Amino acid sequence: MGITNPLTGNWRLVSWEVKKADGRSYLPFGQDLDGYIGYAEHGSMSVFMRLQRKFIFYSGKYDTQGDKVTHHVTIASSHSNEGRDLVRTVRFEGNTISLTTIEPPPRTLVENPEPGDTSRLVWERVP
Repeated sequence: MGITNPLTGNWRLVSWEVKKADGRSYLPFGQDLDGYIGYAEHGSMSVFMRLQRKFIFYSGKYDTQGDKVTHHVTIASSHSNEGRDLVRTVRFEGNTISLTTIEPPPRTLVENPEPGDTSRLVWERVP
């Protein structure tokens, strides 16, 4: 049986950009970041990131609908994310995907998040 979901596989974090509601953007972690996200064909997913000196992970199930993926978090480094549904807009570009948040980034990761702010994480497929 072949892979039918284009998200399936492992992806390495390339960049994290925060776009403010007023149109300004910045890289909250510069180039000092690393991480992986993996999607299994059967619907499980996990992510692990090192952002400067912060480590973030979560895992659970996922589903897709149109250009959206929802991560149904069951375990996380931040207990406040456990049981939450994290919705991302997905955009495929060659061997990369962009996952853009629907809600502002967490205050624990960026300074002064405001309504309308989004995060765009770019991931490159791991061969």
